[in-house]
Parts: sequence; structure tokens; C-alpha cells
Amino acid sequence: MAGQTAGNLVVLGAGYGGLSAALRLSRLFRQDHARRVVLVDRHPYHTLKTRLHEAAVGRADVAIPVERYLRRPNISFLKAEVRGVDLAGSRVLLGEGELAYERLVLATGSVANFFGIPGLAENSAPLQSKEDADRILSGISGICEYVAANRRAGNIGDGLRYVVGGGGISGVEFAAELAEKARECGGRHGLGPDDSRVVLLEGGPRLVPFLGEEYSRSIEDRLRKAGVSVMTGTRIVRCEPGRVILDSGVEIEARLVVWTGGVKASDILKGSGFTTGQVGRVVVDEFLRVEGQPAIYAIGDNALARDPGTGKPVATSAQLALQEGRLVAGNIRADLTGGRMTGYRPRVLGEVVSLGRHLAVGWLALPWMGRFNFLGFVASLLKEAIKERHLWLLWRESRRW
Repeated sequence: MAGQTAGNLVVLGAGYGGLSAALRLSRLFRQDHARRVVLVDRHPYHTLKTRLHEAAVGRADVAIPVERYLRRPNISFLKAEVRGVDLAGSRVLLGEGELAYERLVLATGSVANFFGIPGLAENSAPLQSKEDADRILSGISGICEYVAANRRAGNIGDGLRYVVGGGGISGVEFAAELAEKARECGGRHGLGPDDSRVVLLEGGPRLVPFLGEEYSRSIEDRLRKAGVSVMTGTRIVRCEPGRVILDSGVEIEARLVVWTGGVKASDILKGSGFTTGQVGRVVVDEFLRVEGQPAIYAIGDNALARDPGTGKPVATSAQLALQEGRLVAGNIRADLTGGRMTGYRPRVLGEVVSLGRHLAVGWLALPWMGRFNFLGFVASLLKEAIKERHLWLLWRESRRW
């Protein structure tokens, strides 16, 4: 790929933020024939990460071909593995070759953070990608068939035993889905309700802490009613094949351990010389430009942006990644045309946590009407609407108008 023109506006990563940035750049520069938008990802599809918990139990397809969104002639997709960034040479280093850039957007997302817990990386399954979800689904099905076969042969065994580590949104949503899946799977093979057990472990004092105590209590109550054993204030200190060891010394048998307890930015970023902060996220300024690199921007999970109102790091979520992608595209346009750049002001429009197929809890900020709380089936409909809104925003950016 050497020899590319310096007019490349390169976006690394086809997640919510990266795809949003690439599509908005394509729209803003549609009349500029000297520049071209290049979207790079190692997969030819966009992953609906907000639905991974559903994909892991076989209830959703989370892969959308990237080419479906690339409708303008000034944008192209490059399927490639990113090895790093040559800051001095303004080049992205790929698995094969390199790609020069005039402006670069880092949107490479995140990977599971195992926090150095012995055996956890080797003996658990993260839930960060479509491949992860496929492996978990295969594992659940295999476990169910194995236990059922043992029961038919007269071997009682331990039944269906699952452990989910991490009580944030991902862990809670997956635990709820897994409880339903385990019951359905067991029922098909003649297993009873007592033959399956899902344990959700959270190191902090309560689940999904940023939602507030009332929400945390509601979520925990609903999970317990769904058959999930919730253990807060409990940390995994070691993971071995078939079991986890807790900080209390208690051992829990598990045929499958799924880890949702934390993420970190890709090591590629730190290895390329960027200034990084907590969990490897790249430090950015108020315009989401990388510190010390005015031609490079970072968004989404790999960016350490701060809320100007609180000074605290901005959370990672699909809605904020979409906002950041659009903002960065506008700032790149302003940067290259002498316009005025816009500072980042994150806007959280709501948070909804699904608790299985027909239940959810959360809140939504409605214009001029304030904050509304939701619980139950209505909240689950709202969750579906939010998912569809994410897709609609990407679809709108891809139109040729």
C-alpha cells in the first residue's frame, strides 16, 4: 500500500465510532476530489456490540457487512490487520504493507482486561467480539448435550454450571440471557430447573453501579427471580479448568466461565508511542485530538476523553462513540478548511439494561420533559428502539443525499 496519496483520511476500526466517523467524513468531503476516506478493519463487517449478549445465546446476528454502508464513491474499505502507526512517517503499518494518512482516526475499540488474574485468560471466555459470542454459544450447546448424555447414562454429575465474572451492563445482560438459555436447553434434554445454575460475580458492592442504587437493587432482584445467583463484593483470584477460586477462599465449580469484568485498549496504541492513561486509553484533548499529535484523533473505547463538566473520564458506550465519530469528522473538516473546531460535550440520552427477552430496566431523557424511568416490558421495547436507533443513525450517514 506504499505510495498512497497524502489526502487519505484514514479511520482504523469499523465499530460504532469508527464507522460513524468514516461515513460523516465521506459526506463532508464529498465535493473534495483531492481527498479520500479509507476505513480499515480486520473484519469485513460491523459488529453490533450492544447485542453480543444475545448472540452468545443464539438470539441475534451481530455482523453487518461494512460494504452495505459505503455508498459514496469517495469512501473505501480495506480489510487488513493493523500492526501499528508510524508517527514520524504519517503511516499506518498493516499486516501487509502500509497506508499513508493526512488525518487519522483511532477507533480500534477494546479487548478484554483479565487484570493479571492467574488462569483467567486461559480458562474463561471473554465477550468482546462476534467470535467470542460464537465460541460461548458453541460451549453452552456442548455443555448441555454432554450433561444430558451423562444423565441418560445414569451419571448424575453436577448439571449445568456457569459463572459470569463482572456485574456491569455486559455481565448483567448476559447472565439474564444465559439463565433463560440454560432453562430452555435443559428442558429440551429432559433436565429439570434445579439442574442449571448461573452465578454472577461482582467485585464491587452492587451491580451496574453507575446507574444508581435504586436501579442496582431492581436489577439484582430481577436477576434473582430469574434464577441467577448474584454475589457482590466478591472477586475471582484464580481460575482453573472447571472452577473459579474467590477471594474468600470459596471454590465454585463451573463448566463455562464467561468474563465481562473489564476492558482495555489495544496494546498496538501504546506500542506506537501514543500517550496513554488508564487501561491503555489514548489521551486526547477537548477536540478529541491525540495529545501531541494534531493530525490524529481518537474515539470510543480506545480514547481517554474527559467530560468538561466533571473532569472525569467519559464512559465507553455505543451512543457516545457515535457522538464522538460525528464530532471528530466535523473537527477534521474544520481543521483542513480553516474552520472552528468544536469541543466535546458528551450527552447521555439514557441507559437501559436488558434482563432477558422481555424485561429491562433503565431511564431515558426526553426533550423538555426530563428524565423518565422504565421497568419491565416497556423498558425492553425501549431497549430495542435504542438498538435500532444506532443502526438508523449509521444508515442516515451513509445516504447519498
